[in-house]
Parts: sequence; C-alpha cells; structure tokens
Amino acid sequence: MIDPLSPHCAGSPTRSRQEAAALFYSRELLTPCTEWDVRALVNHFVGANRRYTMLLHGATTDEIEATRAVDHLGDDPVTSFAATAAELAAAFGEPGAMARTACHRAGERTGAQLLEMRMLDIAVTPGTSPGPSVPASRSTPT
Repeated sequence: MIDPLSPHCAGSPTRSRQEAAALFYSRELLTPCTEWDVRALVNHFVGANRRYTMLLHGATTDEIEATRAVDHLGDDPVTSFAATAAELAAAFGEPGAMARTACHRAGERTGAQLLEMRMLDIAVTPGTSPGPSVPASRSTPT
C-alpha cells in the first residue's frame, strides 16, 4: 500500500512545495491541452486535493461539485498547492481513513480506492510530464 505521508510519495507534504514550484514555474512543462495553461493545470491539482480531502471528511456530491469552478490558487499558487497536499496527506493518514466510505460522483469508494484514484489522476493528467518547452504565453503564471 502507498504511504501518503512518506517523503517518497509524490503528494507528501515534505515534497509537495518543491514539486509545486517546479510544476508551476517550469518552462519545460508539457501542456498539450490548449484550454489549460500552467495555472489551470495547477488549479486542477489543488482543487482535486481539496475535493479528495472533503470526500474523506464526508462531503456530499453537491458540496464537491460546487468547488469545480473555483480559483483554488489565489495569490500564491505554490503555497496553495503545498497546503492542500499536506491537508490531503493528513486526511489519508487519519485513523480509519482507508476503510472509510465516501460518496464520489462515480459511486461509493473507500479511502483506499480514493487514494488510488488520486494517484492515478496525478500520473495521467496531461501536462505533468517533462517535455519540450512550451511557448511562454502558455507557461507564464496568469
């Protein structure tokens, strides 16, 4: 099983700030989706961190869906990313979190299943792998 609190885990609080900074400010980030610049990509990650934390704490589908159009980054995207990654890691680390059942929009999921889903989202979201440089207009924070 993946230990979300391990410093070797991609979403751990001990690594999240450096990774967020690299992700947000990198000129080497591959963002093939023309609808998403780097800010939108990081906003997706921060919003997902918040939603998964909310799911682990019993949020309803309506409460979760209300977060989808929100700017989760504010004036300090790197701090927002690091804070939500730490909150999510803490939520997954709570006693009983892996066995807890949550109402995901895809159906009932255990905490362990949510962790797998979150890790998969991080792994497969377009734009999260290093690649050729993208035009500055698509990689500059907005």
